[in-house]
Amino acid sequence: MIRREPTMIPMTDHDLEDIRQMLQERRNWKQFMRDDDSIERDAVPGFAQQAEAQKKREAMTKNERMGVQ
Repeated sequence: MIRREPTMIPMTDHDLEDIRQMLQERRNWKQFMRDDDSIERDAVPGFAQQAEAQKKREAMTKNERMGVQ
């Protein structure tokens, strides 16, 4: 791989302030999400539903799973 000098992007002070403001808002949002106890979160999204469906399948007989009566 050929190495080259990085391309410099011209930025003004206003651009830097916008970036700093975005980063601060992101930090505030992450802190809010950590502190908000009213939101119930799974360790893995959808894991509880998958585990429940797996238990239901295991409780069924082979004929019930196949749809045979």
